[in-house]
Amino acid sequence: MLIGRAIAFARYEISIAQFAAFVASSGYTPERGRWQYVGSDWTFDRERSWQDSRLEQTADHPVTCVSWHDADTYARWLARETGQPYRLPSEAEWEYAARAGTEGPYWFGADRSAACRYINLGDQDTEARFRWATRPTTLRIEWKPEDCHDGYATTSPVNAKPPNAFGIHGVLGNAMEWVADCWHDDYSSGPEQQAARVLSGDCSYRAMRGQGWLAIAGSARSAFRRKMAATDRRFTFGIRVVRDWVDAR
Repeated sequence: MLIGRAIAFARYEISIAQFAAFVASSGYTPERGRWQYVGSDWTFDRERSWQDSRLEQTADHPVTCVSWHDADTYARWLARETGQPYRLPSEAEWEYAARAGTEGPYWFGADRSAACRYINLGDQDTEARFRWATRPTTLRIEWKPEDCHDGYATTSPVNAKPPNAFGIHGVLGNAMEWVADCWHDDYSSGPEQQAARVLSGDCSYRAMRGQGWLAIAGSARSAFRRKMAATDRRFTFGIRVVRDWVDAR
């Protein structure tokens, strides 16, 4: 993929405080309910929402429990409020920013054992909080925490982990991030440059990047993609935005 048009990529994931300001200003009301992992399966809790995630979050943590439609509406509102061309990133833009000039599995190298230093993911702190690894499961792949401590059982403040070489914090782990693209199984029909693929593919599903706070290091890689229903809300789903660069000269 070529990144031929300059963009400003958000340093941080959108926080609860920022999303609260959007809701208060716009009157937008995200639907209640979210999917949550309980150690044996994913279950739907109709009472939880971005305001009440039960994740011990504070205002500087990433907003979670948001659908693609919530994320897209936030970005469009931000563009109107600021007069600046904010939007969700394309997959190509997201991966370019996440890699920060590197070619390995992670922007900090290939050493998986270093993951907890740089990524908020599913670790021994998460296991101590939820005890998921010791619960019986019907899933084909059981959840197994990384054998390290990242300091957070669930989400962390958006600036908690070191930035990559582009100055971007938390691009891997913490909250999974919606991108603009409709879902495609691979990149074989992708654009030559950075544009999001929104005129083809299955647009009832959207791509997500970055994985979240319960992911293992093997899936929290720069290249990892996930297919999710655009209406889906989970306690790992969040938002990051980009802004098209406008030359003021």
